[in-house]
Amino acid sequence: MISAEVRWGRIAENLKEKNCAVDASQCCGKWEAVVGGYRKIKDHNNRSRNAPFSSLLKIERKDLKLLLEFYDKWVEILDSFYGQRANISPPCMAKSGDIGVGSPGTAEVTVDAEPVREEVSAVERGHTSGNERTVHGNSGKRKKMLAILLRLL
Repeated sequence: MISAEVRWGRIAENLKEKNCAVDASQCCGKWEAVVGGYRKIKDHNNRSRNAPFSSLLKIERKDLKLLLEFYDKWVEILDSFYGQRANISPPCMAKSGDIGVGSPGTAEVTVDAEPVREEVSAVERGHTSGNERTVHGNSGKRKKMLAILLRLL
């Protein structure tokens, strides 16, 4: 097994070949930020009575301390990679109101869909659905880097 430092170095080299000049620490930092944002979104969506992240306005996302921009396609791609891990999607979740003193508890088992790897190419090509918004600034570099990182998984 290779060390994380070597792995991120290889990813940085691959990105440089694709005209995305970043170093290993930038790749690692970006990946950690993306996964951290993804976890916050999943936690938000799993709480009862919360509106889904994709339906929130930017001001609502800011008030909830969530990422302002995170595309639905990215969530789908990360679901395919992380979705079945217990720290992202617990295998069982109790339904609200079902557990009480003297009543039998019920659990809902969540099952994730098959991986959606073909979405990576759509993100890399810049194809977006109607729900996605344009990000200004360094968005092109960020999108390209994320798409390449996701492809390397």
